[in-house]
Amino acid sequence: MAIPKTTRFVVWPFAGVLLAVVVNAHHGGVTNNALYLAENPDEPLEVDGVITDVFWRAPHIRFRMEDADGEIWELEAGSSPTTFLRAGITEDDFLQAGDFVRAAGFVSRRDPRSIGLTNLLLPNGLEHVGGMAGASVRWGEEMSADALVPTAARIEEDRRNANGIFRTWSVRQAPQPRTSEYQPYLSERGREVAATMAQDGSEALELQCRTGMPTTMFERSRIRISDHGDRIHVWTEQYNTHRDIYMDPETTPEPAWSNVGHSVGHWEGDVLVVHTSHVDHPTFDEGTTPQSDQATYVERFSTRENGEWLDYTFTITDPVMFAEPVTLTMPRRWIPGVDLFEFDCIPEWEDG
Repeated sequence: MAIPKTTRFVVWPFAGVLLAVVVNAHHGGVTNNALYLAENPDEPLEVDGVITDVFWRAPHIRFRMEDADGEIWELEAGSSPTTFLRAGITEDDFLQAGDFVRAAGFVSRRDPRSIGLTNLLLPNGLEHVGGMAGASVRWGEEMSADALVPTAARIEEDRRNANGIFRTWSVRQAPQPRTSEYQPYLSERGREVAATMAQDGSEALELQCRTGMPTTMFERSRIRISDHGDRIHVWTEQYNTHRDIYMDPETTPEPAWSNVGHSVGHWEGDVLVVHTSHVDHPTFDEGTTPQSDQATYVERFSTRENGEWLDYTFTITDPVMFAEPVTLTMPRRWIPGVDLFEFDCIPEWEDG
């Protein structure tokens, strides 16, 4: 029997709740040459014009702009609405059709009229900056906003009600798992399928707002775990994914196929152990590694440092796509007083 390969990640310091532009993994940073024409990161394309449409949507906010020559451009920010809502900025506070803007960024390799933004100068003279490391203002004063800081009373309330794993947890405090950590353990069939997926680009699932097990569990997204007696509920803010872990054999339904599978849990001391099967999701990650319908998972949830940290580990066993089990471990930090927001993702092509 193969010994599971365990991959552990270095813990990043908790950065708090900030107004930061986080570029979703399926697009990557705007200086990623595989996705954008960004051979020279110091020379983004600059355009200006009038906003014609605003798509205040997840996973990315986008705008359509008409320049002085009548050309239509699509401007894509790296952030979702929840990033701004968490900082107290609503759609009405940001941009409206008819506003004149100035933009800089890199042209998408998929669409010569689509730009991944690094800078966006708003009509009020404030400049939204993001999309790549080290981006800075080009024309105006940088737009900033105080993050929504939880009140002391709310934090105290959450601390009084905290119970083991049942609380709200931060985005994962570790880097995105690298393919080099798990693809070496693919079977011959798995390598064949992965090579085909790499050639195709395989961004379709994310662009359709589709995610599943296990990607929903290592998204760079906040999660909330709550106790409902005969079941435990896990809500992942990214893509608004909900899953139930059934704890009572008397009320556990028959297994049903879904993107997050069928999960049954039990306690081993203070550790929640979950067995997940019936996963109807074709990829192990965001589009470059396959998994079959025979994949099963053993998940473990536990806390440490007086409940300040959540350790989450899963082991995949897939006799079709993996030659041996693979284990990934990633921590999260408790964020008392923080709420989650609904993440109403809209597929890329449903904007008209």
